[in-house]
Amino acid sequence: MLDTSVIITALRSPTGAAAEVVRLVLRGEFTILMDYKLACEYREVALRSEQLRASGKSPAETVAILDALEAVAEPVLVAFQYRSLIAGPERRHGSRCGHQRKGRRDRDQQHETFSRSGKAL
Repeated sequence: MLDTSVIITALRSPTGAAAEVVRLVLRGEFTILMDYKLACEYREVALRSEQLRASGKSPAETVAILDALEAVAEPVLVAFQYRSLIAGPERRHGSRCGHQRKGRRDRDQQHETFSRSGKAL
């Protein structure tokens, strides 16, 4: 997963290290993991007027880059397991957060969801 700050920095500074990371992802040098919430966060932040001004990119250019990232990302389902309020041995484990890789069919379906959400913006 790439932090939103990496995406924003890449958009604002196309010659910097963050932009190179994004280029490597787009060329297939390595795979990023992404869930629906993260894809929405990328779009929400990147399409803010102050970010568009700072990057010098139009909304359409920004969306095209985000669409390309979503197209190559490995969709994941993030699952949260919350700590019980009762005392016991399971309490000391606290909250857990994990992800589950999806198969090609699930990935294609989530990519379709990513695409629809992008068009809505």
